[in-house]
Amino acid sequence: MTPIKLTIHATGTGPCALTGTETDGLTVTFDDNTVREQHLSWKAFRQLLSLKAQKQPAKSPLQGLLPESK
Repeated sequence: MTPIKLTIHATGTGPCALTGTETDGLTVTFDDNTVREQHLSWKAFRQLLSLKAQKQPAKSPLQGLLPESK
Protein backbone atom coordinates (compact mmCIF):
# COMPACT_ATOMS: atom_id res chain seq x y z
CA MET A 1 0.00 0.00 0.00
CA THR A 2 1.33 3.42 -0.95
CA PRO A 3 0.99 6.03 1.78
CA ILE A 4 -1.19 9.08 1.19
CA LYS A 5 0.84 12.14 2.16
CA LEU A 6 -0.94 15.13 3.64
CA THR A 7 -0.58 18.02 6.08
CA ILE A 8 -3.19 18.82 8.70
CA HIS A 9 -3.13 22.57 9.35
CA ALA A 10 -5.91 22.83 11.94
CA THR A 11 -9.01 21.21 13.35
CA GLY A 12 -12.24 22.96 14.24
CA THR A 13 -15.44 24.28 12.75
CA GLY A 14 -15.81 25.85 9.34
CA PRO A 15 -17.57 25.58 5.98
CA CYS A 16 -16.79 22.24 4.33
CA ALA A 17 -15.17 22.74 0.91
CA LEU A 18 -17.18 19.78 -0.42
CA THR A 19 -20.68 20.49 0.91
CA GLY A 20 -20.55 24.16 1.92
CA THR A 21 -22.19 23.41 5.27
CA GLU A 22 -20.75 24.54 8.61
CA THR A 23 -19.19 21.44 10.17
CA ASP A 24 -16.57 20.13 12.55
CA GLY A 25 -13.56 18.92 10.63
CA LEU A 26 -10.02 19.77 9.65
CA THR A 27 -8.07 22.04 7.31
CA VAL A 28 -5.84 19.89 5.16
CA THR A 29 -3.44 19.91 2.20
CA PHE A 30 -2.67 16.76 0.22
CA ASP A 31 0.86 16.54 -1.19
CA ASP A 32 -0.57 15.77 -4.65
CA ASN A 33 -2.19 19.27 -4.55
CA THR A 34 -5.73 17.97 -5.13
CA VAL A 35 -6.74 19.82 -1.94
CA ARG A 36 -4.79 22.83 -0.67
CA GLU A 37 -5.54 24.29 2.78
CA GLN A 38 -9.26 23.50 2.57
CA HIS A 39 -11.60 22.76 5.47
CA LEU A 40 -13.26 19.35 5.15
CA SER A 41 -15.82 17.76 7.43
CA TRP A 42 -14.61 14.57 9.06
CA LYS A 43 -17.02 12.61 6.85
CA ALA A 44 -15.76 14.30 3.64
CA PHE A 45 -12.16 13.73 4.75
CA ARG A 46 -12.76 9.99 5.28
CA GLN A 47 -14.54 9.73 1.92
CA LEU A 48 -11.68 11.50 0.14
CA LEU A 49 -9.12 9.23 1.81
CA SER A 50 -11.13 6.21 0.71
CA LEU A 51 -11.22 7.44 -2.90
CA LYS A 52 -7.50 8.17 -2.90
CA ALA A 53 -6.72 4.75 -1.41
CA GLN A 54 -8.67 3.06 -4.21
CA LYS A 55 -6.66 4.97 -6.85
CA GLN A 56 -3.29 3.94 -5.37
CA PRO A 57 -1.53 1.27 -7.43
CA ALA A 58 -1.70 -2.06 -5.67
CA LYS A 59 1.65 -3.62 -4.86
CA SER A 60 2.19 -7.32 -4.77
CA PRO A 61 3.06 -8.68 -1.31
CA LEU A 62 6.04 -10.35 -3.00
CA GLN A 63 7.30 -7.17 -4.66
CA GLY A 64 10.91 -6.61 -3.69
CA LEU A 65 11.34 -10.18 -2.46
CA LEU A 66 11.74 -11.84 -5.85
CA PRO A 67 14.69 -11.08 -8.12
CA GLU A 68 13.86 -8.93 -11.10
CA SER A 69 13.91 -10.72 -14.44
CA LYS A 70 16.01 -9.19 -17.19
